[in-house]
Amino acid sequence: MNKTLLLVICDFLLISILALVEFNPISIEAPSELAESAEVQQTQQADMVELLRLSLEDEAARREQMADDMARQAEQLDTTRSDLESTAAERERLAAERDRLTETVTQTQETLQLTAAEREELARRVAEEERRARQLQEELQQRIQRLQDAERTVANLEEQRRSLEQERQTLATDLRIRETERDMLQQNLVSARAEVEIVRLEKERLQEQTDRLSRDVAQLAETSVAVREEIRQAQPISSNVIFDEFRNNRVTLRFDFTTAGVLGGTRTRSMETQTVVIEHAGATYALFEAASSPFRPENLGSLRAIEGSIELGNLRFSIHEVLFLVSDPRIVAIQIPRSNVSSAGLRTFNLASDPLRFPDAVLISNTRGFYGESRFRLIPEVTGRINMQTRLTTRLFGEFAPTRGDFVFSRSMELMALMIDNEQAALIDTVVPLTQLRLGENFTAEEAQRVQTLVQRRLTGLP
Repeated sequence: MNKTLLLVICDFLLISILALVEFNPISIEAPSELAESAEVQQTQQADMVELLRLSLEDEAARREQMADDMARQAEQLDTTRSDLESTAAERERLAAERDRLTETVTQTQETLQLTAAEREELARRVAEEERRARQLQEELQQRIQRLQDAERTVANLEEQRRSLEQERQTLATDLRIRETERDMLQQNLVSARAEVEIVRLEKERLQEQTDRLSRDVAQLAETSVAVREEIRQAQPISSNVIFDEFRNNRVTLRFDFTTAGVLGGTRTRSMETQTVVIEHAGATYALFEAASSPFRPENLGSLRAIEGSIELGNLRFSIHEVLFLVSDPRIVAIQIPRSNVSSAGLRTFNLASDPLRFPDAVLISNTRGFYGESRFRLIPEVTGRINMQTRLTTRLFGEFAPTRGDFVFSRSMELMALMIDNEQAALIDTVVPLTQLRLGENFTAEEAQRVQTLVQRRLTGLP
């Protein structure tokens, strides 16, 4: 047998033996032993891979040598064939030798092909073992990490256990202290109950005395208030003070209205008037005489549209309704929410409860800013009317005559009347509406005509 062929067969047998080797996994007992087993296994695999690499390199060298030998044999065969062409027997021998060599080459090639396939299979197995080794290494690292986490968890639990034990001891101590305090409190409670009962009895006696004193003080306070009010009303207030309060607390009313023309069509105008806010029966009103507004009785039926607003200090509000008083419908009232008056910081005036207490009154012009003191007298045949002096002298502005719409204040700084012509004033002691007229989008000409009819009918019955 050829020496080269023998070497190839031996290599094939060695590779087959290595392929049949079984790599059993090493059992993991502890993190340190696992690490050592993994290192030994990796060393063995590295040695085996190195052995296979050397074997393959040697096999490659032998193949090259075999290829050289075959080349030389081919050359020798060609030489021999040329030498033996002279004889047929030699040619047959050479042909037979050539067939034998050809068969040998074929077998060798088949053997080489089989060896390459086995080498690929061995490389695949080596790669698989390396993959398994890496997987085992990763699992080992994961188990080591879980073991470390478990050790940290155990340490934390131990720390919590010690903390809970300390808290339990603290709570036990607090419980003993609370029980002691509870016993002391029960003892104190018995004593306190007795003291409370004593205090209750004393409190009842004191309460009886306090009630008697409160009743006496209330009666005394009522008497004092009545006396102070009686004294205040009995003392006349300077007309300068009254005018100053009137001037500082005025409100402005504005009306934008449209009236029917004489020859058809309409006319739009605006009017402004000033007044003060009075308080009566828990409500606040702005009072003015109709002559200084679009609400003259003779003009109500010609109204086609009207809107109004009231200016309280720096605040402005829309007027939704006006009231015509039953005592004299020439006096018009506008109810204002108390919150709006408070927000504006305005003083409200009261209606005079006793307008005849003083023989004279303070007359304030509604348009010219004049004021002064004027004597008045009752009109015997007419109820609710007073006759003002037709000429009077002011302290600052000389003489002026009263006109319709002027305000009449009592000397106690209470509003007592409004001038309804140049001589007479209508006393105001209450605010009772005869009818009302809605403004803005709720206004209708039909309602204005109805109000005019009621107002004129009422005025017809008045003197």
